[in-house]
Amino acid sequence: MQRANWKAVEREVAAKLGGERLPVSGRTRDEPDVDHALLHVSVKARSDLCLRKEWWFRTQAAARKGQKLPLLVLRGVRRVGARNAAYLLAVMDLDDLAGLLKELHECEHGGAEEIFDGTTGAMPKGARR
Repeated sequence: MQRANWKAVEREVAAKLGGERLPVSGRTRDEPDVDHALLHVSVKARSDLCLRKEWWFRTQAAARKGQKLPLLVLRGVRRVGARNAAYLLAVMDLDDLAGLLKELHECEHGGAEEIFDGTTGAMPKGARR
């Protein structure tokens, strides 16, 4: 893998999530790869991509310290479909994220309009993403 590939992956993830990539220098191991208001984002871009449980446990622990929701992003760089990434978020955290997004939407739009269907988490017809 070329040295700068992981930086590009972090930039792509940051752009998709509406965050900003944090440079490595001066960062501790527990700090996220992407600065985001709600999420502690850890990005793993590797040629031998497999889920290592310590990545997930470390991401969860660091997220708790920062009072954010943990998100682990996995992406291969040398395989067919390497442009696809897997986003790992615990189910209970998904419920919390949906609640936070609903609150944010209400604050921005001044109403109590629901942006998620409460049973499936699907967006109702006509809602914006």
